[in-house]
Amino acid sequence: MKIAIIGAGGINSWLIDKIFFAQRTNQINDTIEFHLYDGDQVEHKNNSYQNFKSTEILDNKATALANRYLVIDHPEFVKDELILKPYDVVICGVDNREFRAMLFNYMEKHPKKYWIDLRAEGRFVAYYTKHKNNTLELLMGTLPEEGTGSTSCHLEY
Repeated sequence: MKIAIIGAGGINSWLIDKIFFAQRTNQINDTIEFHLYDGDQVEHKNNSYQNFKSTEILDNKATALANRYLVIDHPEFVKDELILKPYDVVICGVDNREFRAMLFNYMEKHPKKYWIDLRAEGRFVAYYTKHKNNTLELLMGTLPEEGTGSTSCHLEY
């Protein structure tokens, strides 16, 4: 099984830590490949809420986490749905409206694949996942309007 984790910031940088713990304690089969995508660099401001060390500032986020955890890094942004093709599961934790729209449309065309879209603000979380009630129309309605400037994965309130 191959799992793509898109985004290595506030949500997924901590998720990787939990996945690594589950791998070390044999709770996750070691034949599962985790691939981490992010084109951003670690910035000083990230250290207060993301799982990075001060020695990793200016490093690529995906590469910094891959150096500590059992993931394969892809230091790039996902802008083409073809990148998603080899993956059985996609975990989204990005602040990018365009990626989410692409993910929802891609998964609509590939109903045998699984996905989860993670969002957070402070201690509040929301997630969307493959489910018969999560129609393409409903999911697209959870995104900020195009051109509003807001692309965050953070909850509106």
